[in-house]
Formats: sequence, structure tokens, C-alpha cells
Amino acid sequence: NDNDNDKDPLDDPEWRGFNDGQDPKLTPQIYVVQYRAPELVLGERKYRFGVDIWASGCIMAQMLREKGNMLFTKDHDIPLFLEQISILGGPKDNELDDVGLFSKFFEMESRDYNSMQQIFEKSHKLIKENGLDLLSK
Repeated sequence: NDNDNDKDPLDDPEWRGFNDGQDPKLTPQIYVVQYRAPELVLGERKYRFGVDIWASGCIMAQMLREKGNMLFTKDHDIPLFLEQISILGGPKDNELDDVGLFSKFFEMESRDYNSMQQIFEKSHKLIKENGLDLLSK
């Protein structure tokens, strides 16, 4: 059938997503606070695809943890951000410059990121190397 309405948009090389050219009215307020990406926690107001990837990673991490416990437990922005960097490591120098309120309110030393093997050392038998690699993205 050659009807354009029957085409899968993902098969169309010209398809640019669900945005119809207007500014999408997406909220940076993820309802499960513990799934908020660091840039949202720091006050960034532009919702990007990476925010959804971060939330998906939080859900995947939760599935790997004992009794399905969340990776992050804090339910307020600044304590959550501090917990995120405590568990994951980072940020590197200048990595968060111009992200939300980071450069205005935080002065932190550069830190290396922790490996996913280190973070999930108790659960490493449940996930293969590819899964840990996916979580590290």
C-alpha cells in the first residue's frame, strides 16, 4: 500500500521525531525524584533525550539491586545530586559548567567516575559485561 498514512515513521529517512516544529512543552520535573538526571537536579530547564536515558538507566539499576532497591534514595535535589556523585563519581573539571545552577553554587574537585563493576559488585553475576557497559553510557 502506497498510502503515506500507513508508513512507519521510523522507516522514513526524513523523519525528525515527534516534534512538529513547535517547542515541546516537556517538564523537567521527573515524577520519581530518584530518577532525575543530574542536569535537572541542578536546575536545567531544557529537557533533552539524555534525561530519558538517565531515567531508564536508573530503572535498569534498580532491577539489578537486591530487593529492587533504588540506586539513589534521596528525595530532594541537592542531597540527590551529592548522592549521585558519591555513588557514580565525577564530575570531571568543567563538565558541568553552564549546567543549571552548578557553576554558580558548586565548587568541586575533579573526580574519576566509578566503574559499573564497582557500583554493582554484589549484583555482577546477574548482568553480563554488555549490560554493565550499557549502564555506563
